[in-house]
Amino acid sequence: KCHQAKLLLQDVNITNVSWDELGIQNLDGQDFVYLDPPYYNTVTPYPNINHENLIDILNTCKCKWAVSGYDNEFYEKNLEYKNRHIKQRNSEIKSSNHKKYKPVVEMLWTNY
Repeated sequence: KCHQAKLLLQDVNITNVSWDELGIQNLDGQDFVYLDPPYYNTVTPYPNINHENLIDILNTCKCKWAVSGYDNEFYEKNLEYKNRHIKQRNSEIKSSNHKKYKPVVEMLWTNY
């Protein structure tokens, strides 16, 4: 299976940069961007992002995109997505939540 994946991705340019450094608003319909930002309205040990700005950019992008996050009203109300995938899981998966068995709802919004 790994060999098949390698063959499929041999001509793909994979970049790992901040969404605002990438310039996703300049990409076209041939491009795909997956975004996994610090989740909206969560406390992180690293700087959070301007989610309002991210949503404004995504709503005008010509490229295909998928963005992950926790279920939240802000994204539901403001993000212009076509599909939403929902996965409920246990929060203990995250190492900082050891022995905390609180269910969380992960979302994946896409514009395709």
